[in-house]
Amino acid sequence: MLEEIIKEADEYKVQLYRRRQIACETNKATDREQLFEANQDMFHAEAEKNYWRAIMELSSNEVPATEKRRRNDNEKKPSVIVIQGPSPGSQQTSQGT
Repeated sequence: MLEEIIKEADEYKVQLYRRRQIACETNKATDREQLFEANQDMFHAEAEKNYWRAIMELSSNEVPATEKRRRNDNEKKPSVIVIQGPSPGSQQTSQGT
């Protein structure tokens, strides 16, 4: 009788160890998946921030260049504008020929 109890206890220990091993492997797999998803989400969030930061840095460098071009365009325009009319001697009539 004592031997049966010891034998059942040993079998129970082996089964318990197997179940625990399976549970640990399952937990590791789910933890890896959760960690992967968390890292992926964090990566995409960081990439989004870096994307807009890069655009901001590029646009801040571009604004002075466009202002410079605009200033040069204003300098090229003459201050006095001459509006030319029709040349003398060539009068156009609105009558039909």
